[in-house]
Parts: sequence; structure tokens; C-alpha cells
Amino acid sequence: MSSSDFTHLPGPLNSGINAVADGIGFPPDQIVLLGCLLLSIGISFWFRTLNNGTIRLYTSLGLGLGLTYILQGPWNTMVVLLVSVMNYLFVVLFPYRPSIVAINSMAVLSAFHLWRMKVDYLGWKLDVTLPLMIFTAKYATFAYDCYDGRLLNEGKPLSTKKHEQEYRLNNCLQQTPDIVSYLSYIFGFFGALTGPVFFCREYLDWVYLRGCFSELSHISTVPPTLKALAKCAGCGIIMLIANTYIPVSTVTSSWFLNLPFLIRVPLLCVTVSSYRSKFFFCWYLCEAVGDACGFGLSDPKTRTFKRAENGDYFHVEFALNAPEALNNWNTRVAEWLKYYVYQRVTKPSFITFMSSKDFATLITRTISAFWHGFYPGYYLFFLCTILESTADSLGRHLIGPMFYGDNAPYAKLYPLYAFFAWAQTFFSLNYYGTGQVMLEFGTTIAVWRSVYFVGHIWHIMVIVLLPRLVRKPKRKINGEEGKVEMKKQVKAE
Repeated sequence: MSSSDFTHLPGPLNSGINAVADGIGFPPDQIVLLGCLLLSIGISFWFRTLNNGTIRLYTSLGLGLGLTYILQGPWNTMVVLLVSVMNYLFVVLFPYRPSIVAINSMAVLSAFHLWRMKVDYLGWKLDVTLPLMIFTAKYATFAYDCYDGRLLNEGKPLSTKKHEQEYRLNNCLQQTPDIVSYLSYIFGFFGALTGPVFFCREYLDWVYLRGCFSELSHISTVPPTLKALAKCAGCGIIMLIANTYIPVSTVTSSWFLNLPFLIRVPLLCVTVSSYRSKFFFCWYLCEAVGDACGFGLSDPKTRTFKRAENGDYFHVEFALNAPEALNNWNTRVAEWLKYYVYQRVTKPSFITFMSSKDFATLITRTISAFWHGFYPGYYLFFLCTILESTADSLGRHLIGPMFYGDNAPYAKLYPLYAFFAWAQTFFSLNYYGTGQVMLEFGTTIAVWRSVYFVGHIWHIMVIVLLPRLVRKPKRKINGEEGKVEMKKQVKAE
């Protein structure tokens, strides 16, 4: 069932939704999603009045299931509930095989992605894949956190690397939560509809007002909520302007093709960038919900709210390099991919043609692509951004030290370097981002062809020519490092 079919709701409410949708020209399912998120903000302030952990646990679960039912309908709600219970049973039955949960979750999500392509190809109706994408990350993190807890109870190290050990210690579950606590974590009302992804331990700390949440009752959540809503409103304005004047269909129109090349390229970038504003609109609204209920609190001493953040518009659109942009895009999902996929991948011994790091990167990119779906545009994006990341890395290592750092010869020209770095990053993100917007293989290639594959050519030229034209700056050595280096040179002589 499509979530745009709201016959499961009372007749007057269903009629009202359709009337509002027709009046403002927005799809009914998006109207309902917006309404549910705004309702959740009001619920969040009321929820803060609850101080009993058990009541908070059951109330959050009930509200989450209710909101899921409103947006997804009975059948889709039943699907995600059954998948959730199935994965919990896997955790209980196979406590030392968390990969079973991860593989099963991705398989179920992939099946529904394929089904969606069959029944709603290139459509944007909200269906069961929306909660399943968020819940898939939750299922996997829950399984691995329980596994880490068992290792800790047995006195075994969680990782050979210090930073990984510390991270896993902070999130591991030494006792597997009961099924009600688990389902409350999965369907927690402030993240049940569109995220963000969060971890079971921090959720239960919030429910029972433990750890950094112990002083939550004395901290106002109004200022961070208003701040998130202000950012949401800003992105909403950009989204409305973009939909009116430069919709994504612009870059496939004959009008666009007849424009001069030097106008087509920046227009393509601005169009794709503006399209991204709808994701930030949703993320900031979800952040407002998380902040309002107090979950967003990350540091009670400074009263900082960052836990519910899932993206930073300015640090993506005005990033000076690719890592900065990627680190501020869908941040909680990126955290899942980094700590629960990339850092846990083990390269098989029979694979000798690539390093462990490259193998982990390949697996992580593949899982990220599968998580998004099976439209060819996603895979074009993930494959082609390898060119971008390689060229970006070369530029930062070969050219960057000339403009910043100790003894940079052109430090006074850093603003010029920063502008060029931003322009290159902005261009790259939006040029390759065409794949994520168009989704179809043919349409994506056609758009790239219309600008003569300028992005691909540019990055290939940088990769091939830059190392030959610019020498890597010599690293300044002093102190103990200098003594070690001198000993190496003497020994070599």
C-alpha cells in the first residue's frame, strides 16, 4: 500500500488532507508527514513532563507506532513491526553473529526497494522503504552493540585500536534489552518517521534520564528548538523558490540545452544544490523534534544540543573540500557506515589485489548504494565520486600547503585559494549529484553530455597532471621526529 492512500484514517480527516493538498499543490503524503512532524514538536514538550522511566518508555513506543500508522497505514506498519521482531529474535538466538541481522535487514530493505521500482518507478510517494531505511541502520547497530557488550562481559577487547575501543565502550549494551525496550528504541516517536539514526544506549539513557540527561528537567529546550525551526524555514524558502523557478526538470529541457556552455554549468550546479534543500528542510524539522523532547542534548554543562543533528546546510553547500561536505551530510547515517560497517569489515585472505582499507571502502560504498536503492543514478554517483575524492585529496596535499600551515609561501593569498576550493567542491558535488537527482542512467548521462562531461574530464586531468606539475611539499621535521630521522639517515650511510 502506498502511504499516499489514507483511507485508513477517518473520512473527514482524509478529505481534509486531500483538500489541503489540492489547494497548495503538494502531494497528500508529504502534507501528512509535515503535519506529523509538527505535531511531534508539540508532543515533545508535553513528553518532557513525564519523569517515570517506564512510563516514558511505553509512551514513546505508543506514540511512535501511532505516528507510523498515520503515515504508513496498517499494512506497512505491520511489515516494519514484524521485521523488527524478527531481527530481535536473531539477536537473541545468534548473539555472536550480528552480521546475520545486518544481512537480513539489508535483504529486506533491498526487496522493498525493488518492489518500489516495479510499482512506482521514479515516483516519490512515501512508502515502507522510508522507515525501513532508518530502521535498517538501527537493527544493525543494536545487534553489534549487544555483541560488543557480550565481549566486554567476557573480558575481551572490543577492538585493537584505541579510538574504536572507546567508541564501542560508549555504545555497547552489556545486557540485551527486553523486547519492549528494543521496540521503543526502534519506534521512538521523535525518530520513527524520518530519523535521525541513533543508538539504543543513548536512547535508553534519555528514556530513564541517565547520564547527560540526568539534569534535563532543568534545561530549557525551547531555544535549540526555535533555532532548528529557523534553519528549517530558511531551507523551506529555498525549496519553494527552487521548485518555482528552477525545478530539476530544467536541466533536461530544450531551453537549458540552448543556453551557452558557461551558463549551463553553473545553472546545473545551482539547480542540484537547490534540490538538496528539501532534505535539509526535513532534517532540521526532525532536529527540532529531537531538541524539543530533550534527546538532542549532547553536553549539559554548556547546554549544547547536537545529538539530533543530521546535517549542516552551510557546511555542505560552502564546504572547501569533499570530506567536509560528506561529513556534514546525513551525519548519523554516515556514523553508522563508519563505525558499524567500515571499521568492522575484515578482508578475506584470498583477496590480495587490494589493501584492507580499499576493501573496506569498497564494501562501505556498496552497502551505502544498496541502502539508497537500485536506481542506476545512485551507482553512477558513488562510482564517479571516486574521481572527485582522489582529485580532491591530491589538491589538498599538493597545493593546500602552499596557502595554509607553517611557512606557507602564499599564505596571504589564502582567501583566493579558499574561494577556488569552494567553487571546485560545489561544482563537483552538484555535477556528480545529478545521478542522485535524475536516478535514471540515460537521463544522468544525457545531462552530463550536455555539459560535455566537464566534471569527469577536469578530475581526470587533475589526477594525471597535478602530481607531475607540483611536487609534494617537504614536511618540516623538528624535535624528537628530527632526531629519529637523523638516526635513520646515519644508519643508511
